[in-house]
Amino acid sequence: MRLLIVLSLLLVGSAHGATLSVSPSYFEMSPALGQSPSEQVVVYNSGNKPMHVKLYVGDFWYDKAGKRTFPAAGKSPYSAASWVHLPESEMEIAPGASSRFSFVLSVPEGPPASAYATVFVEEVQGKDPAKRGGSVAFSLRIAVPILYRRPDATPSKILFEKFSLSKPSAFKPLVVRFNLMNDDESYVFPEGSLLVVRGSSKELAGKDELKKERVLLPKQRLLFEIPLSIEPVKGRYEGLLTLFYGADKHIIHNFSFNIR
Repeated sequence: MRLLIVLSLLLVGSAHGATLSVSPSYFEMSPALGQSPSEQVVVYNSGNKPMHVKLYVGDFWYDKAGKRTFPAAGKSPYSAASWVHLPESEMEIAPGASSRFSFVLSVPEGPPASAYATVFVEEVQGKDPAKRGGSVAFSLRIAVPILYRRPDATPSKILFEKFSLSKPSAFKPLVVRFNLMNDDESYVFPEGSLLVVRGSSKELAGKDELKKERVLLPKQRLLFEIPLSIEPVKGRYEGLLTLFYGADKHIIHNFSFNIR
């Protein structure tokens, strides 16, 4: 089981024989006051033709449904777009090669507990490196989110809501569902484990980990669904869901169900 939530909006595909990717896919940054750290992003062209890409900054946030969005710079709460500085705005990448660019995060005085921005790497089609001019169309784009947390800020108010489960059968896994709501001013990556035992003997029926893959932004509510394959033998089952967040915070939820 993996709750696979990739932070970068990676629209990888082929266009004129070119494929675009980056590393790393996101940054967590917490510089001390007065520091302006610089980071590097590697851009890869695994295709067979040259690529011309443009670089620019936007926001990183979510919509009313809680889904990740990338608004224009300065259009969302907790925007850090104006803090991000790109020394260059365009670059060329040869076929089968890679190139690097850097950005600088300059945190102003009195920053909030957290703030967010995105560096976009976008392919420019129709702009032949040997022929400047002609029509320009955009296709592949990758968003590299930047998550800033003030050094003294730690998430502490995560609400656990609406737990439910679907019982397993011969053809379907156990599915555990719940909402997490971040009632704090800083982001968090929930981690944890799911453990299910069978009968009075507490025989292990199944277990898995909830890995650090899904970010919960301030005031955001997300639905988590965890499938767990277990053999649906008749009897009583007991489960333990444990979630960790922040430095030392945790949520423990016990549940049980019967298979008849």
